[in-house]
Amino acid sequence: MDIPINQIWNFIALRAADTPKQQYSLHAAHVIMAGLDVQSITELTKKKGYDTELLPSLFTYREILWQPNVFDKPQLCTPAIRIFKAFCEEKAAEYDQINGKSYKIYRGLLKGLAENCIHALKDLEKKRHPVSIHKVLKELRNRSFPIIKFFIDHPQNRNDYYHEAVNRLNYAIKISITEFNGRFTEFQEPFWRVENEPNPLKKETQTTQKKSVTEEDPLREEKAIF
Repeated sequence: MDIPINQIWNFIALRAADTPKQQYSLHAAHVIMAGLDVQSITELTKKKGYDTELLPSLFTYREILWQPNVFDKPQLCTPAIRIFKAFCEEKAAEYDQINGKSYKIYRGLLKGLAENCIHALKDLEKKRHPVSIHKVLKELRNRSFPIIKFFIDHPQNRNDYYHEAVNRLNYAIKISITEFNGRFTEFQEPFWRVENEPNPLKKETQTTQKKSVTEEDPLREEKAIF
């Protein structure tokens, strides 16, 4: 069973009797955070431990993720991607030193963003034509969108930061459609999955779903499981 990212707490409240044994996973494009219990998820609702400056640092002020494609040479956009990569890696390393189940989630997602940057930088080193830069930036944004959306929907965001990020996200989607020839359906939403839900047809269903993802995944990528 898949649950929208911002509806998990209502679901947990309704399933209170199953709380001790329930296991979940978080899916954000190529990043999968597996083996999460209820405590890991409920910790996200606590003010302690969440850096409210993280959202604007990751997205609102990170122009490489939403501005129009103004680059005609790879070397003009690589510095911004390298800086973004370094920020994500440093923040992930910082969270690695802190105890708390919610930090495991943040760390995994930040590592996923850093991996997106590495992927983009490798492609830019191989491709020199402006059209290729166009494609690389589009893929970087599509791969990063589900992770960024997780942080936008975080329950402890400041209201002003949340609304700024939503406005910027809407602009990013508009730019993707009008300038990058993207489609609205390319933006995948993050979601939670109930992992140990009793289902006699589970094995058969998973086999079918696995085949479908392999055939239709537009990014054609391996999943990073943390």
